[in-house]
Amino acid sequence: MARYLSDDWFTAVTEALADVVVVDTSVTIQQTVTDGPDGDVTWVVDIDEHGIHLTRGAAAEPSASFTQSYATAAAVASGERRAQAALM
Repeated sequence: MARYLSDDWFTAVTEALADVVVVDTSVTIQQTVTDGPDGDVTWVVDIDEHGIHLTRGAAAEPSASFTQSYATAAAVASGERRAQAALM
């Protein structure tokens, strides 16, 4: 498995989302992960009628945004920690 937030991770997630179909929704979620192996990383998930798209960088007008440490974000991504617990 690729290291969380590495180039290989972004590629794998993008490929996994390529065939996802979404209907009647539009949302842009931005996450900033701090103190990671490659420094701080901001990335965006756009969900709309065209599918789910993952991109590095900040969104012009995200619907929601949040910031987590790399340790917390990686634990959520791996399933070691529940997202609800991390956000609390």
